[in-house]
Formats: sequence, structure tokens, C-alpha cells
Amino acid sequence: MLMSRPSAVAALEPPATPRDHSGVAGSAGAAGVTRGLDGAQPAGTPGAAGERTASILIVEDERIVAMDLRVRLTRMGYTVTGIAGTAEEALARVANAPPDLVLLDICLAGSARDGISIAEELRAGPGLPFIYMTAYSDARTVDRAKTTAPFGFILKPFDERELRATIEMALYKSNVERKLRESQEWLQTTLASVGDGVIATDARGLVRFINPVAAALTGWTPEDAAGRPIDDVVHLRHEEPALARANPIWTAIEENRAVHLQTGVVLTSRDGRETPIEDSAAPIRGHSSRPSGAVFVLRDVTERRRLEAQLAQAQKMEALGRLAGGIAHDFNNMMTVVIGYGDLLMDGMAQDHPHRESIEQMRHAAANAAALTQQLLAFSRKQVLRPKIVDLNALLSSLSGMLRRVMREDIVIDSVLVPALGRVKVDPIQMEQVILNLAANARDAMPTGGRLTLSTEDVVLDDAAVIDHPDVRPGPYVCLAIRDSGKGMDRQTMARLFEPFFTTKAAGHGTGLGLSIVYGIVKQSGGHIAVASEPDRGTTFRVYLPRVEEALHPPLQVAGAPRVDAPSGGETILVVDDNDSVRTLVCAVLAPRGYRVLAAGGPAEALALARSHAGPIELMISDVIMPEISGPALAEKLRVFRPETRVLFISGYSEAAIARQGVLASNALLLQKPFTPADLARKVRGTLA
Repeated sequence: MLMSRPSAVAALEPPATPRDHSGVAGSAGAAGVTRGLDGAQPAGTPGAAGERTASILIVEDERIVAMDLRVRLTRMGYTVTGIAGTAEEALARVANAPPDLVLLDICLAGSARDGISIAEELRAGPGLPFIYMTAYSDARTVDRAKTTAPFGFILKPFDERELRATIEMALYKSNVERKLRESQEWLQTTLASVGDGVIATDARGLVRFINPVAAALTGWTPEDAAGRPIDDVVHLRHEEPALARANPIWTAIEENRAVHLQTGVVLTSRDGRETPIEDSAAPIRGHSSRPSGAVFVLRDVTERRRLEAQLAQAQKMEALGRLAGGIAHDFNNMMTVVIGYGDLLMDGMAQDHPHRESIEQMRHAAANAAALTQQLLAFSRKQVLRPKIVDLNALLSSLSGMLRRVMREDIVIDSVLVPALGRVKVDPIQMEQVILNLAANARDAMPTGGRLTLSTEDVVLDDAAVIDHPDVRPGPYVCLAIRDSGKGMDRQTMARLFEPFFTTKAAGHGTGLGLSIVYGIVKQSGGHIAVASEPDRGTTFRVYLPRVEEALHPPLQVAGAPRVDAPSGGETILVVDDNDSVRTLVCAVLAPRGYRVLAAGGPAEALALARSHAGPIELMISDVIMPEISGPALAEKLRVFRPETRVLFISGYSEAAIARQGVLASNALLLQKPFTPADLARKVRGTLA
């Protein structure tokens, strides 16, 4: 009900005199435009030509009063979107075209609902600002109206100055609330999107905010956590029992300082789950120098720790490999000298010589040491490989007889070989060693019998499959799986499985190098080996080798090859080795057999000798690894001015600097250290033949 002058009189009144817009009331044509504290014009307020004016919905059951109000608002420069006389009509208009502001009469005659019920829906739904208009100012009505948090309250009758001021303040307040709401929503979205857990408390340590990550880590929903003490929600302990771990929020609040990220902290969730985390806390400071609360940031480091453990294991294996390779290389040189001079002594010694048996025992021990050295070279990935294009199915078929001899009678062997299997590029001899070593390992895991299954298949490892193995590239592979039904292994054993000299067998039952050899050969071949095992549930080794599209190599034709029974000759041989003992031994073996020997301690000396020597040089014997340049590089330099000279390499191992991961060219001739004088003589004669 409106208690004011008749609307007809109001309609005939001349337009209001424009007022300076520095006040709360002014006309649409005033020179200034009302703006917020940030200089922006409140949304929907009257403005200059071309600017959008505020749209207002009038909810008033007295038609004449409503029409009078429309005239007044239009004259002030606002846009009236419509007039509604009932709650139902008002809510329908709001749903169809939401206005910037609603002028709402509290009492609506003829309507089942009053203006306050409309306001409640406006607040709960679209959140539109509204101003109450009423002729009643009793305390009960005012108290009811206040519960809906109106943007203004106008008592009828009112004049235009009061009306304009109330509308402008409502629009300004609505604009401020909208910006605050958007800012809060942005902040909530930002905090919800943070990858770390975030918890904020007040100065008493009561939880005020918890983002989804923190909720997942702690097991507390935002609703359950709100208002609870931080110590109820966050339970921390240090991985070292002797180190106490207090919640850092209390340090931030009580000492008014940031507490930086810590390590070794475990968070226990509401349901008992434990997660390793790093955490930090910082005080929240307002206008006061004292904190008004604190923010706690916690980060799940489970994945990072897993990757760190993988990296540490890889680095450990690499370090062990370098150590083993270095020892093996030097040891091979020494064993070459021991075996070589032992054989030279025995060549001129009668069968009944009193020292012959001692020398034979010495040579036998040196040969055993050399075999052990070869195993170290396999693990260190510094042995010499002769890769060929191989069909693993054919290789397994050719090994079937040997596999049955390796296994016991109480072990059943099954083969599940995929036909038309892809091809791989590996050293077939070394790959046979991989298969036999894994089979022997499976046999030892089944002391009372069982089943050994060998299977092959083509697989493609995608990015998801190799995410836990940063050293493995995605792509096509051939997978060889060797599965046993034995006693299996626990996680502690699996973690050390490929370490050299690690074994679970009793003393005297193996050196602990079998799986180390497998690891080294597979890695040097560009592949990957994975293990799956559980105690009492067997073990599966899967060897992944890169698939290639090249054609198979034809089998080697060795039948009819000439046998050299009298390895001697009169050719000139250039011997190049930086190890004085090995070089001297080679010369001591060749010179008595009629060869003319030129000795060089390194590549520079060898090239100088080759240039200065007047006659032909039929053969160069060179170490593979030397301080200045490698043996293959020396051979290339020699061929420039002596293309007819043949080359025989001797080596304890070959490294990546020679031809990628220790592989010599397929046509290179090689004599592996340690070798006997007879081996050397036959190899030289065969090379020159």
C-alpha cells in the first residue's frame, strides 16, 4: 500500500531539476557518472548516452502506485523491465529476464505470498539485489525483513531524492558484493586447483578452509573439517621415531614466522592411511602485526620418492658396472700375461719336469679368474658384442635340447611361442647365455620340481607403460618371458637381484653373477628386463628387446674352414698396446714363430713406425682402448697410407666410444683377452691366410 500523493499529480510534475552527480541523487543527464571506489561505474547505473542504464523490476499490487513509480524511475534515467502484482508473476519475470534491481513491496494484497517470501527466493536463487518498499515500520515487519538482508528499505511515502539515493546505494552495494563474490569464487577455484594440499586456520588453530587435495590426503571433507582444531584434522609424525614432529601451524601462529618445507614427515589420514609429505606453514597477517591465522601447505611426495629410489638404484648399478668393468679390463691384461708366460714356460719344459705341475695349476687358476672376469664384463656392459638379426623363436628351438639337460627330470618345460615373431638385433651367443642363466635360476627356485614356461610375443610399450622406467623408450619390442612355479622372492630380494655377487644360495653354490650377466647383456643390447615375483607364487622374468625390420642374417658357414696346425710365418706385424706387459708377451709369442715384429706403445708411435718402415706391413695387432685414440680409429688412419694392412684387435672390453655401447663393427677381427700363446698364433695365422 502506498501512502503518498496521487500518481496523476506526480505524472504531471515537471522533470526534476538535474543535480550534481557528486551527491547520491542526480539526473541521467548530469555531467558526472557515479563510480565505485575503484573508479568503475556500478553495473546498471544511469549513465551518459550509449551507456546501459540500470534495469528495475517493480513488484507492487497497487496498479496506480506501480505506474506512478515507473514514471518516476524512467524520469530518473532507469529502465523499468516490468510491473508484477503477485509473487508468482514477479518470480516468473525474474526467471525470464533478470533485472539489475527489484523494488519490492512487502505487503501484496491478493497474493498468497508476501514480498519477504519473494526476497528469500531471490537471495537463494539468482542473488538479485532488492529494496523493500512499505508503509509499515513496525518492529516485527522490520525484523522479518532484516533476515533476508535487503539492499535498502524505503518507507512510504518517499520522495525522489530518497528513492534515487537508496537505488544508487543498492546498485553500488550489489556491484561490490558481485566483485567480492567473483573474487572469492576465483580464490576458491585457484586453491582447489593447486596440486598441493592447503589448509587455513584462524588464530586459535581452528580450520577455516581446506582444499580438495588436503581433504583427500587427510580424509576430512571441508564440511567435517570446518571449525575443528587443526590437530584433529592433521596428524603428523617423523619417519625417525626419535624426532618429534609438531604441527608447523602452531609455530607460524605463536612465533609469527614461516616454517619452511620439511622432509621425512608422514601424514596419517582419518582412516589410518600414511602418506609421506613435505609441509610448510606461514602466518596470515592482516592489519595487525599479530597473525590472524595460518596457512598450511602439504605436498604428497610418494611419487617423487619412488622416482628417487629408481634413480638411486640405476646410479648404483651404473657405478657397480663402471667399477666392475674397470677391474675386469685391468685384470684381463694381467691374466693375459700370467697365462701367456705360463704357456711359454711349459712349451720348453719336459713332461716330467718337477715344476710343470705347479705351472699347470697356476695356469688353471688364471683361466678360472679370466672366466670370472668375463662375467664382470657382461654385467658392466663392456664386453664385445657381435649383433645379428635374430629370430628368438628359432633361437629357443635350437636351445631346447640344452635346456632339457640344464633342467631336472622333475621340471616340466612348456613353450608358448607366437608365430611370425618380430626380429631383434642381438649377439646370438650372448642371448643364449641370457636364456640359459634365467633357466638355471628358475631351476634352483624349484628344488622339489615344478613347471618352466618360455613364451614370446610382440608388444608395443607406450608412454604409460614406461613411465616407471625412464631408461626405456616407448616403441615396438619382442618380449621373451621365462616363468617358473618356484618359491618366489620378497621385495627386499628383488631390489638387489641384479647386483654382482648378491645371492640367496648357500656358500659354494654360485658366485652371484648369473643374473648380473643377464642384466648387462640385455642392457647392452638396448633392451630392458622386468621381474614379477611373490613369495610362494613363482617368478617371471620378461626380457624386452627392440624390434627391428631388417632381414635375418644367414647362418655362419663354418664347415670346411681351414684348420691352422702350424701357426707360423714370415710376415711383418705391427703390435700396438699401451700395456707394456701385454705388448712384450705378444712380441715374445710371435717373434720365435718367424714373424718380424714392430712394437709400439701407443697410436702415435705406431703411425710413425708405419710411415718409416720401408717394407710391407701385413698385419697390425692393436688394443681396442688406448689413451690417445681407439684401436678402430688408429686402423682408419693406417688405411690411408697402408690400405693393404690387415687389422686384428685384442681387447678385454669395448666401450661406447668405439661403436655405441661396446659393439665393434661386424666385420672386425677380434681376439678376446686373456688369450693363450696358441690362441694368438692361430688367430694371426688365420687372419693372414
